Amino acid sequence: MKRILHIAGREFASTVLTKGFLIGAVVVPAILAVAIPVIIFIISQQKAPPIVGTVAIIDPTGEVAPRLVEYLRPEAIAERRGELAQEIGQVVPSVPGGGSGAIEQAVDQAMGELPDLTVDVLPPDADFDTAKERILQAVKNDPDSTIAVALVDTDAVLKDDDAERFGAFNLTVLPRLDERTIGEIRSGLNRSVLDARYAANGYETELIEALTRVGAPATSEITEEGERTSTSALSFILPVVMMMLVLGAVFTGGQYLLTTTIEEKSNRVVEVLLSAVSPTQLMAGKILGQMVVGLSMLAIYSGVGISALIAFSLADLINPMDIVWMFLFFLTGYGMIASLMASAGAAVNDLREAQTFMTPIMMFMMIPYLMMLVIPRAPNSTLAVVLSFIPPINPFIMMLRIASNDPPPFWQILLALLVSIGGAVVAIWLAGKIFRVGMLMFGKPPDFKTLIRWVRMA
Repeated sequence: MKRILHIAGREFASTVLTKGFLIGAVVVPAILAVAIPVIIFIISQQKAPPIVGTVAIIDPTGEVAPRLVEYLRPEAIAERRGELAQEIGQVVPSVPGGGSGAIEQAVDQAMGELPDLTVDVLPPDADFDTAKERILQAVKNDPDSTIAVALVDTDAVLKDDDAERFGAFNLTVLPRLDERTIGEIRSGLNRSVLDARYAANGYETELIEALTRVGAPATSEITEEGERTSTSALSFILPVVMMMLVLGAVFTGGQYLLTTTIEEKSNRVVEVLLSAVSPTQLMAGKILGQMVVGLSMLAIYSGVGISALIAFSLADLINPMDIVWMFLFFLTGYGMIASLMASAGAAVNDLREAQTFMTPIMMFMMIPYLMMLVIPRAPNSTLAVVLSFIPPINPFIMMLRIASNDPPPFWQILLALLVSIGGAVVAIWLAGKIFRVGMLMFGKPPDFKTLIRWVRMA
């Protein structure tokens, strides 16, 4: 055991004290913490140039075009964006330094400068194809250039007696036109057609809007600290974050283990090491050392996340027991993944050859990524329960379930942990067999049949 701990200490020190680890674990998060607010501030000061141009419309009904002219006036667009800011202010929780002004500014930045659009109403019998050719001669940000042409169907306002539904409109735009401007034009056409239909059928637009709009305030939730805006969105993201923390820490330690194993084998350093310790002691020490590396990464990033939740008075979203389960499932998940990577590193001579064995592992480990947006919605579904007992992915699936709004029963958590422990024991046992033979094998990399033969030999 003394030799194993000595190897583990050396492995930990050789990894943690390197510039690469310090940059990845400490410097990068610190830079991001400073850079993200600066980048957000810079972006908030940048505005896309306003779109200037003409929207041509062919309206056989004679009812849509006047409404589109009114809808696309700069004053009307500004008024709608002000209403949008008010609606966002009702559903978005307040943030430090925020307020109605900050919300209006955010909406303004997201939507860009107000477009300056002129509506050119063409004759009802104008040819649509000829009108579309005007777009080919358009000059960017020229008020006289046609950037969009719309054709309203003759039955868009009044439906024919034998028709099942109303007509619509066709819209052709300038290539690479700003998506926000296209959305503004399409919304204007859609709104104008609907208003024309209401009027033609004897309905008041204001009355219909009043009947179909509910000005309910934002959903709130009650906590021991008081009432606050609902954090359901954050509660959905939290399981994904915790799963990613465990997965990232596992693969960080496993990747270092794979790299150092291949380096020691290719440099023939392993021959010197195996003259002093057994292959089992060497593998155990390397796995233990890199496990502490992964634990350090997990502790650093989870500590930053918890501190952020505490700073925003959201610490109640995390159950302290969830943190305990996170570290326990990290240990079992690391035991399985690290063993597979150690055996892969012992079986090959360089990183290129290791891809043959790493590809199936990585493909299998894509399952948690595919499930991270599915399981939090139904954490106790049959699929979630089944995946919770399939090693080596069950530690990550269980974190998605444990941190969700509907955590699994205690017996499932405990059983999944036992399954993970069993999977880690089996993986370490198999890795030990391959490690014992593969570390002194050079030349052509083995295939899977050869690995099975090594297990039997050892």
